[in-house]
This record gives sequence, C-alpha cells and structure tokens, in this order.
Amino acid sequence: MSKNKIEYLICLLILWGCVVLLPLRYCQAAMITLSDEALTAGAQTIIIGTVQSTNSYWNEDRTAIMTDIAVKIDESLKGMEAGTIITIQVQGGIVDDIAMRVSDTPVFEEGEEVLLFLNEKEDTPGIQALAARAQGKYSIRINQATQKKEAVSESGVRANESGAVYIDQGASIQLDEFVTKIKAIIAQQQNE
Repeated sequence: MSKNKIEYLICLLILWGCVVLLPLRYCQAAMITLSDEALTAGAQTIIIGTVQSTNSYWNEDRTAIMTDIAVKIDESLKGMEAGTIITIQVQGGIVDDIAMRVSDTPVFEEGEEVLLFLNEKEDTPGIQALAARAQGKYSIRINQATQKKEAVSESGVRANESGAVYIDQGASIQLDEFVTKIKAIIAQQQNE
C-alpha cells in the first residue's frame, strides 16, 4: 500500500471520528422544569400513596425495558379516590441481568411512600404516567431531626412561581406544608 493511500485512510478515519464520535460526547437530555403551579395544573391526578409492587418487562419490540408500579392511593389531592390501587408505567428497570436506566425517570421501591403528579397515558387507558417525568415524583421520608414527614424532590430541579429554575437535589419540604400549597393551587385554579 502506498504512503499516500495510508495517509488518505488515516485522514478518513480521523474525519469519521470527528463526525460520528465527537458529537456523542456532547449529547444530553433536556428537561423543561415546571413550577409547582404548572405541575399541579398539568396533572390530572395528584396523590399520596404507597408502592405495593414493581414489575419490569421488555416492551413488545424488545427495544426497551418498562416497569409497571402498583401504588395504593392513601390520600387523593386531585383526581382518583383514596383506597384505589393504580398502575403507573415508566421507562427503565431490570429484567434478568439486563438493566435499563432513563436519566429523567425515577426509580420506585416496594413499600416506598410517594407523592405523585400523574396523567393517564394516551395510548394505554387506565395506566398512569408521571406528569413532567422525574418532577412528578416526590419520595416521602421522615426527617430524623423533626420526626415530621417531608417530600423529597426526585428530579433535583425546581422552578419557582416566576419560572426561575434552580437546583434542589435532595432538598425537601415538609409534607404538610407542600400538601397545603398544592390544595391552595388547585382551589385557585378552579376559581379561574
């Protein structure tokens, strides 16, 4: 092989790397951050519940892993009735030894208490999806210092009433305070 042909092949390889591989480094997901007002308005159902079970499986095409989460509604703030068990579907999960994680989809654990903002899936009636993906899930935990329940944002990204976005990873709000705020937002939106 001649020196010119080798140089030509090396140039093609470098060009291919720049065109194909370099952009992959800069790929990222974008999430539209919603204020509590927008999240509340955009959700058909808002509940406090307990995760009863999770079931991960391959989709029909075997191109993605999905997880169905059964949640018993302990308190309904908007939409469905307390006592009902609903199914929420999210992307990601573990099937056999294969795991699929989606960056803006939270993970659910059996027995976990959660506050959820939900919408019925358009393509699957009766199945719920998180409103605004990860922003639609708050884990409820006991604050060890105050012994009060708190809602912890799963997304780590929040927006205030004016739409300003800020990082709030792992930050929490007292559950009673958050529920009162959500109820006030719902009442205000019903009066408009």
